[in-house]
Amino acid sequence: ARDTANAAFIQANAAFTQANTGSGSGGGGSGSSIIAVNTYTANGSQTSFALTYSTSANNVIVNIDGILQLKSAYSVSGNTITFTGTPANNAVVEITTFTGTNLSYYNRTYTGDNTSTTFAATTGVSNASIIVTENGIVQEPGVDYFISGANVVFTTAPSTGVKIGIRELASTAIVNGDITAAYTQANSAFLQANAAYNAANNALDTWVRGQANAAFIQSNAAFTQANTDVTNITISAGTYGNSTTIPVITVAANGRITSVSNVASSGGGGGGSGASIYSRSSQIATANQNTFTVSYQTGSPLQVFFNGALLNNSDYVANNGTTVVLTDNAAANDLIEFVSYSNVAVSSLTIANVATLNSTNLTSNLTIAAGYSGLSVGPLTIASNVVISIASGQKWVIL
Repeated sequence: ARDTANAAFIQANAAFTQANTGSGSGGGGSGSSIIAVNTYTANGSQTSFALTYSTSANNVIVNIDGILQLKSAYSVSGNTITFTGTPANNAVVEITTFTGTNLSYYNRTYTGDNTSTTFAATTGVSNASIIVTENGIVQEPGVDYFISGANVVFTTAPSTGVKIGIRELASTAIVNGDITAAYTQANSAFLQANAAYNAANNALDTWVRGQANAAFIQSNAAFTQANTDVTNITISAGTYGNSTTIPVITVAANGRITSVSNVASSGGGGGGSGASIYSRSSQIATANQNTFTVSYQTGSPLQVFFNGALLNNSDYVANNGTTVVLTDNAAANDLIEFVSYSNVAVSSLTIANVATLNSTNLTSNLTIAAGYSGLSVGPLTIASNVVISIASGQKWVIL
């Protein structure tokens, strides 16, 4: 009974650990992270500083006297960071290091208006997992701002035009492979702990009884956790999203991705044949880059994303169909994405800004909703079974 209880206790611990490994937001791989902060006061001559953990430049965030530093300002080798310049005497150097696998972050950008104090973040963020800046200057949590639910709330409204940055830090959540491992191991521990529990009840040794009870309770917890994680998760392997579809990802409250599907991303206007051309591309920025070569149709909708955050029209210039120029320079490895739309219509085509053509055959249902009116040049041939719906007070004029 003692040996059986020991085995169950060890396996229950392993299952409990497996079931709880890798929690976090996001998707795409297993991993956990550790955050370490090293703070130094510069002496005016020192350029190298020790880190708690060995890492790379992509996994550190550095600020000097509260000013966020570009990656081009330093390099990382093992557990040592070396600045290209010398921090000034008495300057406070703060280095935040992230260790683990599949580390990621999400940027949000806003512009101050001297009135708003509340800005949206992600539910569950804390002072330990978020960095807030105003015009690149790191703000102090609890003094300059505080977290309220899914919002960052400033104690004083940022001035008009101030660039507000909210960087949310995370390591990726566990996916199906790790959930299955936790599920299998917890089941094994559950069965073995039950055997130990029954054997211990027939034993006279108090220690055996106590150990078996502990294994039984812990394996039940692991079994419940693993079953909770794996229930109703049916994600098929494959590639989601292409030039005509957009992936829709559903994330549960515990951070697990529960479904992925595709939806159409292109479509045409009503009343005849036509097409809306959708184009999406992305580029990785170099240090201080602000001009990007990309093809788009002037006068048609264009969306620009900076590390996942949609930019305002005032944050860039796009007026020639071949380049997009950011108002603020990007840092090395920033992700810039472009989504453009252009319309090519057959049934409604403008020729040399002189004539607008419409089809003379109506083969699909036509709806003119409230707030709209329609104009067509006849004669028109309307196919049988076509339904024409015109909202009260609206008009469809046929010339």
